[in-house]
Amino acid sequence: WGMELEVTPAKDVLVIAKIHGVAGGAETAMTIHNRTAPQAAQVSVGDCVVRVNGKADTGTMMRLLQREVEIAIVTKRPSQHRITVPKNGRALGFSLKYLESGASVFVGSVDPAGAASAAKADVQAGDRIIEVNGLSSPVEMVSELKNHPAPEILISRLM
Repeated sequence: WGMELEVTPAKDVLVIAKIHGVAGGAETAMTIHNRTAPQAAQVSVGDCVVRVNGKADTGTMMRLLQREVEIAIVTKRPSQHRITVPKNGRALGFSLKYLESGASVFVGSVDPAGAASAAKADVQAGDRIIEVNGLSSPVEMVSELKNHPAPEILISRLM
């Protein structure tokens, strides 16, 4: 189909991590769709696949994408916002979930006694962290989150 997907740990959605233009010498379905669809209907990296052929759980969606010849995909575009979390000697205040080979870091749970809550930062369980202090690889983002005294975080949230 011309896209790489990332399973989110907190919600039944798949995140589009990459879109490929060509596969096997031919344009991919995503490239053809984006070339012919109006701007508002085009699919982008970071969009979330929420249904495939009417099914909404990630396991079934992945199986359908691997097996079916024809698919209907429903995507949603998450909102994005930046937060800065001054730690002031505290722990960051939220757990992290990620794969080193993935494209994102996800917020697992938020500790009400942590720095993020104290700073009234808009962060929730299930949020996708896509950048920390300008860095976007999961390993670098986790390192920045752990070591920087006031990391600036770009959050993506599916409403």
